[in-house]
Amino acid sequence: MKNRVRKFKDGKMYSEELINFKEEVDLMTDKELDECLNNCESNLTFTESDIDAIQNRLNEEIKTEKRKIILHRFYKACAAITLPAILLSGILLFNYYNDLKKYDTIISHNIIIETDKGESSMTILPDGSRILMNPKSKLSYNIKSFNFEKREIEYKGEGHFNIKKNTDAPFKLKVSDLEIKVLGTIFSLYARENKNNTEIYLEEGSLQLTSFISDSKKLLHSGETAIIHNETGEIEIIDDTSDYKRTAGQSIIYFKSSTLSDVAKDLELYYGKEVIVNNDIKHILFTGSLPINDLKQVRYVLENTLNISISINEADNTLTFMP
Repeated sequence: MKNRVRKFKDGKMYSEELINFKEEVDLMTDKELDECLNNCESNLTFTESDIDAIQNRLNEEIKTEKRKIILHRFYKACAAITLPAILLSGILLFNYYNDLKKYDTIISHNIIIETDKGESSMTILPDGSRILMNPKSKLSYNIKSFNFEKREIEYKGEGHFNIKKNTDAPFKLKVSDLEIKVLGTIFSLYARENKNNTEIYLEEGSLQLTSFISDSKKLLHSGETAIIHNETGEIEIIDDTSDYKRTAGQSIIYFKSSTLSDVAKDLELYYGKEVIVNNDIKHILFTGSLPINDLKQVRYVLENTLNISISINEADNTLTFMP
């Protein structure tokens, strides 16, 4: 007891020793405790108030130590829970970061939409703009930047465009060596790679056209048609009063002194069928118009105009032109 009293007095007792010491002191009467303490330190005397103070100190320190023990165990338990949670979070964050990198890699590439021969498709862009893509057309844009930093697309073929207005992010359409700047409008485009000209017909709004070949710029107004000469980059503006037969925005295609072989290529494009032209008639020239959605009418016009025979084989998906 003497050594334990000294350790307690010097504040050197551990928690378990304090608990045992308190249990032992609690079992002692005041007289026994007084005698014990007086025997432990001959040069010290303990009054009743001293004994009460010692008991209170024991209670407080043991309570504190118990709290420390409980907190220590709590921290250990928390650590046992938190550490795996942190590790799991780290794994999840690592996977999430990797997924973000993969996602960033994915969205850094261009979105490409294409239609095949005989196909049409309505495409809605992220900003709500709508493009009706005609057969054998191609649209591409960067999903990461579109509608956030800029609205830019590249296009080949034919299409009808209904562009949402956004003055903060003008819409730009690149067609080969031509740039079309849009502020919100409806227009039709005819831009075939094997044709001499590109056509743009504007229904509503205005368009700014820039040719990268000739460096020329033109403003297109509602009701006007722009003809861009692909070789020179020259831009020609034609109004509604002109006799020019445009293809852009029409359900018909116009031919001027076109060989039957060239006519067959366009029919393959719009109807998605293989067109076989007999060698004896492939150089016959045709001037006129043909619908892009009525094959029976095409057959009627060509047979009566060129005095040829056309057979349609639905099983083989072919058209055959014969003398």
